[in-house]
Amino acid sequence: MQSLLVALMADAFTDYLRQIAGSPLLTTAEEIHLGTLIQSWRRDAAPDARRIRSGQRALSRVVTANLRLVVAVVKRSHSRLQQLGIDPMDAVQAGNLGLIRAAQKFDPARGYRFSTYAFWWVKEALNRFLHEQHSSIHIPANVLQLAFKVNTLLSGPDRSGSIEAIAAELEEKPERLRFVLRALQLSRLASLDQRLDATEPSSSLLETVWDGRLQEPDDDYGWLYQVIGRLSAREQQILALRYGDGDMVSLSQVADGMGLSRYQVQRLERLALRKLRTHLQPMLDPQTPTDREEGPRSHGSHRPGSERLGQSVASQAAVPALQASG
Repeated sequence: MQSLLVALMADAFTDYLRQIAGSPLLTTAEEIHLGTLIQSWRRDAAPDARRIRSGQRALSRVVTANLRLVVAVVKRSHSRLQQLGIDPMDAVQAGNLGLIRAAQKFDPARGYRFSTYAFWWVKEALNRFLHEQHSSIHIPANVLQLAFKVNTLLSGPDRSGSIEAIAAELEEKPERLRFVLRALQLSRLASLDQRLDATEPSSSLLETVWDGRLQEPDDDYGWLYQVIGRLSAREQQILALRYGDGDMVSLSQVADGMGLSRYQVQRLERLALRKLRTHLQPMLDPQTPTDREEGPRSHGSHRPGSERLGQSVASQAAVPALQASG
């Protein structure tokens, strides 16, 4: 689809070149005559219908004869147009506006050719158009030009000049210069998919952007703290001793430290893990049916390893919260 669009754009531009190629160029005498008619019409405060009609015809003739000048200026910016993805016909139309303005202001009494005078107007109109297309955020051309001028002075050979000194040189207020520089900075957009490091293809700017919808690291296990808080103090102490430090402590060591028998510690641990499994299993594995959803099962259908597996899952899920609480 994109290749088809590019082909259509090229065909339109080629057809436009074919149309304007038939317009004859103006001689020096014709430029002087037509320019005089235009100035006579525009300088008259109350022109009659005949003068208006002759002035408009002269303006149309001057513009039509110099359309190829606009194409020549646009071709000089061909690489920039490709970088910005701009249709050449759009750039030509922007240059034509500058050509019309030049034809309106051309004074043949100054003694130079119209093409020399119109070149600056066409180039200025084209540059203004490219500045507006430079960013997805539209910024007035006067703001962009002032910002570029300030940047040129700041990055010139004499970089010691401050904003206040540049403002005095340009006869502007320092607040306005700071505003235009800030506007230019904010108008520069960057793709979130652009690579940060050439050596790492997977690195992108998106990875450095924080998602406000995600929980803070301190709140990641907030729901787990609430579940552990439902256990008794002795059950929490046993789980903290057994799993809190990362290295599992034996039942005998926990029993000696708490003054209980090994059987009592084992029974309290199983009871605490069973409580955690009841609350955590639906969160860790939503597709696994709970005991309540499965309904009563016969003793023969009970799988010996299911409880051990649930206890292992519950203990692993509780490790971060136990470590933090410890």
